[in-house]
Amino acid sequence: MTDLVQIVGKLREAAVQAKRECDSQIEQAICKMSKDNQLRNHREMLEKEANNHNSQKKQLEENTKEFERLKCSLIELLEAHKVRQKEFDEKIAMLQNKYHKIKAKQDKMASKEMVELCNRLNKKLTQKMNHCKCLMLRDDETLIKIHNMLTGHDS
Repeated sequence: MTDLVQIVGKLREAAVQAKRECDSQIEQAICKMSKDNQLRNHREMLEKEANNHNSQKKQLEENTKEFERLKCSLIELLEAHKVRQKEFDEKIAMLQNKYHKIKAKQDKMASKEMVELCNRLNKKLTQKMNHCKCLMLRDDETLIKIHNMLTGHDS
């Protein structure tokens, strides 16, 4: 029986040893599988990042092309605006010159009219003064009476 107990003990030890080895192999297999999964996941992540990087690079290139196109368009618009601004400035200058010429003509005509009006008024004034002188020099009885009344001489 001791032999039997020894055999059972050895069998138990062998079973424990086999179980340890089996657990160790299972653990190694799981570890290897998890490492494989980790490597696969890491590789997939790197591929996704590379794809993402490539798509971002393409998007950047497209954006750069669009920016260049918009920049050229903006430059064309600015040049067109400068040309139109120059045309407007020329038109404004032309209109200002016309205005100044018309204003000068109007001022010249107004000054001529003023001179003519002054001449007419001077003529009328001269006529009135001459008429008054004639009246004063006239020997009209009424004027003589008025003169005598004012001077105090009665006739």
